[in-house]
Amino acid sequence: MHCPPLDGLYETVYALALRKRRPVRWDAARVRALRRRGLSQQALADELGVRQATVSDWERDVSPPRGASGCMLLLLAERAGFSDEAGGGDDAGEPESSG
Repeated sequence: MHCPPLDGLYETVYALALRKRRPVRWDAARVRALRRRGLSQQALADELGVRQATVSDWERDVSPPRGASGCMLLLLAERAGFSDEAGGGDDAGEPESSG
């Protein structure tokens, strides 16, 4: 499945960070599940402005996404209609809806 374009992603990261949301823990399984919706590690890295090696580290549980990367992953997940396919449990659930 091809993810929708992320035009304006960087402009909305700040707004996303200001929203009240339940924290999403991006573990290896969640990152991998999101990426496998149609992106290579390199393509995901390009979308997020990180190195391919960084995405690989996330997927191998070497280090979790932090800060802006976590916010950008959340935006990508929302735009792609991603749900908790990785089965990460209560801590890794979807953000609360506003409606």
